[in-house]
Amino acid sequence: MQEARTNLARFPDIGVGSARLPVPGARRLIVGDYVLDYDYSDDVVTVLAIRHGRQQPSDIEPDEDFDYEA
Repeated sequence: MQEARTNLARFPDIGVGSARLPVPGARRLIVGDYVLDYDYSDDVVTVLAIRHGRQQPSDIEPDEDFDYEA
């Protein structure tokens, strides 16, 4: 995770974007056995979720109308 932190600080677009993530515009990064979902905007990286790769992904549906800044 320390290496992922360093990499995200230097290269915030290193992860892969996916429309299946619950937050529009979020990205996913594989770190060893773990999956890290994060958002990058306004020069800030926000980690949204960390799970083991063997765990099932979240079944939360994206909410296109939700205001994440409110």
